[in-house]
Amino acid sequence: MWTKVTASNNSTVSYSLFLDDELLAEILSEIEYNVEELEIIL
Repeated sequence: MWTKVTASNNSTVSYSLFLDDELLAEILSEIEYNVEELEIIL
């Protein structure tokens, strides 16, 4: 997965992020869980 980031000085920095599918799914699950927790708190 390639991700493009725009820096504040309008230059574009590209970097590669290689993630294992299972690891990515685990990270997304963690994020989703944390968002649900935040919604409960809010």
